[in-house]
Amino acid sequence: MTGRAFILTSALMAALLCGCVDAIKDGNACFESSECHGGSICAATAYGKYCMKTCSSEIVLCEGGEACLQSMSLPPDMDAGTDAGTGMDAGTGMDAGTGMDAGADAGSEEEIWVCLPGSLENPNFIPRIIGQICDYSLDCEVGGVCVCIAGATCEGEGKNGPTCQRLCDPTIINQCPLIGTQQLQCIDLGTGRDFCDPTSVIPN
Repeated sequence: MTGRAFILTSALMAALLCGCVDAIKDGNACFESSECHGGSICAATAYGKYCMKTCSSEIVLCEGGEACLQSMSLPPDMDAGTDAGTGMDAGTGMDAGTGMDAGADAGSEEEIWVCLPGSLENPNFIPRIIGQICDYSLDCEVGGVCVCIAGATCEGEGKNGPTCQRLCDPTIINQCPLIGTQQLQCIDLGTGRDFCDPTSVIPN
């Protein structure tokens, strides 16, 4: 085989191999962003690195109903000095954090917003439904955000929060579910996002 034929054969084999490798779906484990489907990024989280779709800060809920949140909160067991993370611990303030590092393989310190997939390719990961205790918004089922609601104990002895609550868009009316004949209120979380507060209802 001539050198030229060998190069052509090698190039063809490489092309065939690349064509056989499926892009990694959102919520599945990854090493780098180039592996992820459709331009998603490989995001560093409290549970490892996973492909996640990026979204605009103007969007509250992504096309599939996923929460679009800023990935700037580092989990407490990670180095707060890396990239753009704030180092905010779970349960502090109103929002318990996404459980993600904004630096994720994106290679910059700009704001990164992602669609939280609601599930991760991890045998130890169990998505929390609305009302269940969480550590990060990443823990919650699709459309959920991890929040310390009014009256909850989110630190120390007798802890019963934060909990997963439904994210809602403040620009759309009646997004929250009914409890009996009363509508849950959409309460401000900041950054143009609200959540359906189970402690607050308005007459329907």
